[in-house]
Amino acid sequence: MPLVNMRDMLFHARDNHYAVGAFDIVSLEFVQGVLSGAQACRAPVILNFVVPQFKYYDFDLLIAAAVAGARRSPAPVAIHLDHATDLAAAVRGIRHGCNGVMFDGSHLPFEQNVELTRAVVEVAHGHGIPVEGEIGVISSYAGEYEADGVPGMLTWPDEARQYVRQTKVDFLAVSIGTGHGLAAERSRLDLQRLARISRVVDVPLVIHGGSGLTDAEHKCLIDRGVARINYYSTLSRVVSRRIRSNSLEDPNAGYMALLHGVSDAIRGEVERCLRVWNAADRADAVLDAAAPWNELTQESRGSMGQSN
Repeated sequence: MPLVNMRDMLFHARDNHYAVGAFDIVSLEFVQGVLSGAQACRAPVILNFVVPQFKYYDFDLLIAAAVAGARRSPAPVAIHLDHATDLAAAVRGIRHGCNGVMFDGSHLPFEQNVELTRAVVEVAHGHGIPVEGEIGVISSYAGEYEADGVPGMLTWPDEARQYVRQTKVDFLAVSIGTGHGLAAERSRLDLQRLARISRVVDVPLVIHGGSGLTDAEHKCLIDRGVARINYYSTLSRVVSRRIRSNSLEDPNAGYMALLHGVSDAIRGEVERCLRVWNAADRADAVLDAAAPWNELTQESRGSMGQSN
């Protein structure tokens, strides 16, 4: 069962100069495609569940499929809850099988972000779950899940240092010019800022908005302490192109015919990314370095729900 401790996984990535891909899961085809892509290149991978996307699918059902797939994967897997904005959402993710959670208080005043992040850390660490926090605001571009663009605010290194020290988060999401979604024009990446942040915090850094960057830009991020890259928008477009192609080939195609090849398209893009990010052929090393993940018992899950 190669479900592994996410903290061990990402510290191994940081210390060995590669990045683990965290790919958003929105359907069973994404579960299958992401896991098969990781298996094809023997790479660690993270199945990423994003709270704002829950209105498009039944989280409780889909994460059960992800946990089942992770249990039988020969490649090391972790399951992450992304962009929880309160403790209840984080607890829900943990209770259903996530072994990493993100609390996103980036739009809050610094002191309130620290206070609420610390509350999530206290509960999650009590069950062995690592926590990701965010300082700075990562831009959002109008697209599949965004009604309006949200302007970004770059991360200040001094605030990042204080935030990590005061909250005890295990990973830090930073804003250095990337954005959620795809935009016709992007801001230039502030790689000097990223390097300064990496020097003053001692935790792996996380990049949200990995789509739309060049291979060279991804490698620059990894050289400056990034250990995880979140990636979805390009996968969504790969899937859309495949479905449109199937429809053009047969305008009367039924549901299964429209989905033909979708998982394979996801697998191909996942494998390409993992190779660019230098994660290929790391599976055995991660399995040696990372503790196996001991899933929470029903008793632990129940007590967590009662205490919160």
